[in-house]
Formats: sequence, C-alpha cells, structure tokens
Amino acid sequence: MIRYFVTLLILSLIYQTGGSQLKADYHWFFGYDFDGSPPYKYVGLDFNKSGDNILVILDRGLEFDNMSASIADEAGNLLFYTNGCAVANRQHDWMPHGDRINRGGGFFEQFWRSDCSLGYPGRQDIIILPDPGYDEGYYIIHNRIDRFTSNESSKNMPKYTYVDISLEGGLGDVTMSNEPIGDSTEVLSGYLTSITHSNGQDWWVLHPIKDQNMYLRTLIDAEGLFTDTLTIGAPFHWNASAAGFARFSPDGTRYAYYNENDHLRLYDFDRKSGLLSNELDVQITQPTNNFTGIEWSPNSRFIYVATGEEVWQVDTWETDIQAGGIRMVAEWDGTVNPLPSTFSEMGLGPDCRIYLRAGSGIGSWHIMYDPNELGEACN
Repeated sequence: MIRYFVTLLILSLIYQTGGSQLKADYHWFFGYDFDGSPPYKYVGLDFNKSGDNILVILDRGLEFDNMSASIADEAGNLLFYTNGCAVANRQHDWMPHGDRINRGGGFFEQFWRSDCSLGYPGRQDIIILPDPGYDEGYYIIHNRIDRFTSNESSKNMPKYTYVDISLEGGLGDVTMSNEPIGDSTEVLSGYLTSITHSNGQDWWVLHPIKDQNMYLRTLIDAEGLFTDTLTIGAPFHWNASAAGFARFSPDGTRYAYYNENDHLRLYDFDRKSGLLSNELDVQITQPTNNFTGIEWSPNSRFIYVATGEEVWQVDTWETDIQAGGIRMVAEWDGTVNPLPSTFSEMGLGPDCRIYLRAGSGIGSWHIMYDPNELGEACN
C-alpha cells in the first residue's frame, strides 16, 4: 500500500459565473510518497475522470507538503501549478524564473528547505486567478513568511507572482515574483480567499489582518491590483494563524471564517461593493484538535465544520442558527490507516462532492457525496 503525506485540499477552487473558467479547478495536487519506494512525487485528483476513478499518482513534477494551487483551461486541461516555492508548467517542468516564488526574506534559506523539496508551508495561503485584463495572464496570490533571525517571529506578508502562459511556446513563464500587496500589512496564515466581482470578470481577495478586526481587501481588475481595508466585528484571536479557514459561498453572497477560538463568523457579502455586513457569531462544539476545516455546500445553504473526530452541518437558512441549525453529520468510527483517520481540512470539488483530509501520513480520505442534503442525508 502506498502511504503518502496528505496535505490540504484547499487548492485553487474557483467559483466563477463566467463559463470560461468552469473547469479551472479540475486538477488538485497534494501529498508525497512518504515511504519513498517507489518515489512518487505527488498524489492528486483529476476531475476530468469520473466517479471514484479520479486518483492520480505521478513520479515527476513538483512535490507537495502544504501549499498547492493549480489552474486549468476551459476544457479542464492543466495549464500550470505551484507548490509555493516553484511554478511548474503542464509538462511538469519548472517554468523559467519559476523558482523565485516566496524566496527571500530569510525564512526560506535559513529555516525551511532551501532546495524546494516538498514546497512551501501554508494551508489556505495560495490561489491562482486569471487576469481580467489579459487572457494569457494569471496572478498567483500567496502569503510569504518573512523572518530573518531565530529571535524574530514569523510574519505572513501577502504577495503576488505573475505568469504569462503565452511565453515559452505556450508553456508559460513567470514574469514577476513576490510583489507586495498592501502597505506591509501582516495577515493571518490560512484564510486567503477569493470570489468574482458581480461583473463576472474582476476578483475580490480577502486576507484577515493579524490581531485586528480588519480585512485586507484587494480588487483585481483589468488595470491591476487595488487594496484597502474593511473593519467589522471583534479583533481576531492572537492564535488564529495556528489553524483556521475561510470560505465564500459558491453563489458569492456569504462569507464564513472559522477557528476554534474565534468560532464560526458568518457574514453577508456584496459582490458589487466588496463589503461584508451582518456579522453572526456561531459556536460549534469544542474541537478535539486544532486541525479544523470548513466548506460550503454547492447550493450555498450549509456550512460544514470539521472538528477532528466530528463533522458538523450548519444550516444558514435557519432563522436562529445557534438554536436549531447545527447538527452533527459524521463521527470518527475508530479507523486507523495507519494513524487515526479523523476529519480535518476539506474542499468542494467540481463534481459537487466535498473531500475531507484525514491527516498527515494517512493513506485515505473521506468523501461527502450529497452535501446539499439536510442532516445525515449529506452522505
């Protein structure tokens, strides 16, 4: 049996109303062969395949520990992907200048793996978005850890890297790397999220700002990137970067933020103005560990929260969510493979199933087959 390090399934999941990007998220890359024999580079999912036959195992290309993002064309054909410290083309070769992403700042060379083996650390910290002003251009939005000495704390700084897929005979080239977003604003690790503007072309990107009750908001349009801040609710917990996730609903009308200390924060979102409003604090049962995850159902009704040994469904259509909209839909049954196969990060696939990570060094994951259904009918 192949035993691999399963990393997060929070990849380049793009919800877009325009038809040209409907298959942009058809390739998921994660994990590496942890036994080393044979030396598989990564495990992934290819949603061009059908049913349960979507597993892909390759012995070439990039290796993955944490960061992962990919982008495909309108037919679902892979264009390029990244593990956070290198960018690879569809032939699984490094792009020219593709080794510059997230380099610098002292952290990579001094405290991480300077050879790019297994990529770059970060859970929900990287996404790929098409340039609204250029059909062959793509922004990689990512958080880089800036740290210079062992006496300094790590800082997550938002950056962007740019790929022009028309170069190198259509295989692409990285033309800009690690450009700053915002004015030296430190953001939380693990909550990077995007959604299309109401015009169906531009993008909104949200980063929660560390120790503040503010979000760094970026609009990406045909002219470039424009950044300001949103203020709402209570300041984020000092340890919020330890584990937590954020998600826009597929229809773009709601935004959810979750960790065990800040609880589930649910907002309305205006895709035209980019404003959050009507914050609601929802408390889920105390997690059994820090490795949590959240995801929306395809119909934008339910939020699922994984808390280690349990998965909870939150019905946002309930008038009083706290009183009658929270129910447990799955509980760990004791399976080990070879470690406890519990519930952690999750991602909504283009097949409208939700895929749940089991944990590191575990040769299995979980699938929710019918996430639009109420209660245990989510299957």
